[in-house]
Amino acid sequence: MIFQTQADITPLEKPLTYTDRLFLVGSCFAVNMHCKLVENKLQSSANPFGPLYNPRSICRSLTRLEQCRPYTSDDLMCRDGLFFSYDFHTSICDSDPEAVLQTMNKAITDGHKALRECGALIITLGTSFTYTLKESGTVVTNCNKMPSKLFDRQMLSPEQTTEELTALLSRQLYKDKLIILTVSPIRHLSDGLAANSRSKAHLITAAGNIADKLPHAVYFPAYEIMYDQLRDYRFYADDMIHPSAVAIEYIWERFFDTAFDRRAHDYVHDMSQIGRAVMHRPFNPLSPSYRKFAASMLEKTYELKKRYPQAPLDEEITFFKNHLTE
Repeated sequence: MIFQTQADITPLEKPLTYTDRLFLVGSCFAVNMHCKLVENKLQSSANPFGPLYNPRSICRSLTRLEQCRPYTSDDLMCRDGLFFSYDFHTSICDSDPEAVLQTMNKAITDGHKALRECGALIITLGTSFTYTLKESGTVVTNCNKMPSKLFDRQMLSPEQTTEELTALLSRQLYKDKLIILTVSPIRHLSDGLAANSRSKAHLITAAGNIADKLPHAVYFPAYEIMYDQLRDYRFYADDMIHPSAVAIEYIWERFFDTAFDRRAHDYVHDMSQIGRAVMHRPFNPLSPSYRKFAASMLEKTYELKKRYPQAPLDEEITFFKNHLTE
């Protein structure tokens, strides 16, 4: 018997390789996928501005990264002695305006480089709701816990999202990149269940429209895997909203299996062996048997570095070396 409705996913016509650089923007789910990529020694950068939830903020942020336009003191606001920008997540703030500007502008510089060099851009859409400042009409990425009376709230229609993202992704910078669109499986319960469902439906419709319009764009059904296949509260975290670690791992596996080539699978398998060896905790790290183990793993790590020159294995090499000199 089959106890699940399996989400059908068409493998990419031109799969990603282990040498491809990926750039992710969007909701917290983009961060989840970025962490899995990094964990598996794949080249990934994500969310220079922090999590981005709605399509309009994503377009605004990517445009700023394209231009590599720095922030100045005129872009900062102050709340309770902390300087911040509505373009960045609440965690990016400081009592020293020069310090926060330095953090923001480094994020812009690094993000600009990562965006230009990536072979694939993954956009995870979280909500259709956008917020703008009443005073200026400026779109904000994050309200930064400022009073709600300062903002107007709007739900973007599927047509608006389709138009704005299509215009962005049709620019020359993106035409040679693979665009992977996803909708975050994390509910926005603050909107209410009904409004959240409408919001997600708008995003799914728009993402499908964009994938139909642009030959370099595809849709990955992360939302459908979570809600149509993993239909059980055991796949949720304690808050009953976010996917559990098991759910994230499963969605990652489905993504990796359908998006990457065979060589990448071999690469990840080889990297996992080294990772497990690093995580191994012996009873006595000074014992001759563990030193022998560390020496063999150091040799294997050097071999993998020759086989995969781009693999980031410097920390692992240092780790095994240190256990041989203690």
